[in-house]
Amino acid sequence: MEAVRGPFAEFSGGLYDLPAVTIEVADARGYIARSTERYDVIQASLIDTWAAGGSGAFALSENSLYTREAFHTYYEHLTDRGIMSVSRWYQPERPAETMRLVSTAMAGWQAAGVTDPRQHVVVIARLTSGAATEGLATALFKRTPFTPEEVLMLKARATELGGTLLYGPGQPAFEPVGEFILNPDWEAFMATYPLDISPATDDRPFFFNLVRLGDLFDAALSRSWVYRVSMEAIYILGAVIAVTTALSVLVVLVPLSFGARKNRQLARPSARLLGYFALLGVSFMVVEIPIIQKLTVYLGRPVYSLAIVLFTILLFSSFGSLWSSRWSEKQTQRNLRWVFPVIALLAVLHAGTALWPLPQTMGLSFGLRLVITMVLLAPLALLMGIPFPSGVRWAGAHRSGVIPWLWGINGVMSVLGSALATALAIHLGFRVTLLIAAGLYALAGVLIRGEMGVQQSQG
Repeated sequence: MEAVRGPFAEFSGGLYDLPAVTIEVADARGYIARSTERYDVIQASLIDTWAAGGSGAFALSENSLYTREAFHTYYEHLTDRGIMSVSRWYQPERPAETMRLVSTAMAGWQAAGVTDPRQHVVVIARLTSGAATEGLATALFKRTPFTPEEVLMLKARATELGGTLLYGPGQPAFEPVGEFILNPDWEAFMATYPLDISPATDDRPFFFNLVRLGDLFDAALSRSWVYRVSMEAIYILGAVIAVTTALSVLVVLVPLSFGARKNRQLARPSARLLGYFALLGVSFMVVEIPIIQKLTVYLGRPVYSLAIVLFTILLFSSFGSLWSSRWSEKQTQRNLRWVFPVIALLAVLHAGTALWPLPQTMGLSFGLRLVITMVLLAPLALLMGIPFPSGVRWAGAHRSGVIPWLWGINGVMSVLGSALATALAIHLGFRVTLLIAAGLYALAGVLIRGEMGVQQSQG
């Protein structure tokens, strides 16, 4: 805003200071969802920079603007003659991003009750001057079907400006984009297309990640610019996991191993106990990361989601830790029998229906949405704060020499868990990731009960 009103005020024609212009500093989707108005035009023209998009910076990050649910919201806020206009970079060699944009928008229109979204779409592309492999595509999504006259007018205007009509109702298919839209079986087309052009959703909002898990090492795709952009980000994530694993082993497990040989007081834990604390490290992150990402849409900005979710989970998990510190050993053994099943159940609910109030309350003020978020997360966070300190106290009471091992393995797996959670969310979605977390917590409960049972029988 300062740039447009300052150094670029004359260049932009004083756009932000025009009487008819109102500036809102807010997340675009959240603003529209909370708005009670309907619009003739909703426009999103290259809202992501080429530098970030071309580097693959967005391949690992969620984007709430380009999901099926987002386009459903846009549809509901268009007037009867309204149009949604979205412009994205266009790669003729492999127009996967344009096709994913169209598939996502058409899925949103279908969710709003449109029976044949093909009649509501026009796609125009124009190659960059002097370039044959890149350009700009603008997709128009109309609340009502385009008339033949409107399509012909758009086609003529596009030709005048050096563009090409890739698709318009009643026009022959042109290039892969048009062929995709006209294909009678979208699901089959998307399944066989070399890149992932399926609709992005709020459960899996990684619009810019176009590579399927099974295509990571496809040599035929490696020459595609679109493939390389997504792959660079995925390789970085893989490198983070590999480097973190190596460093964690080097600086935690190796010193502990040597220490156990030289210091008899540093005992080796059983495989069950080591597995228990390893699972706690992974599962905590596999719950936390997808919830942060999932609530980005609801809270408006990633920084809000990160701050609020971290604060809530850390605050209430500390309450859980404090609560469990008052338990005797018998109470700890008895209570852990129900703590893990309830954590797993709450994780399953968060994967499914526990967050059902969010869409219905998107229109509320930020303060109320913050309170709702904290209320929804508090029970799960409270119980997640119990297993680790309870396990450390129990282990310390029986074999205090194993505690450094337990801290070490938990720290290692917590670091790995954050990267693994991101990878799972990208390829499987938030819902499945949380279900995996529920299974990990359930398995941790089985391990600690087994360890306590063995200790009791020996003791």
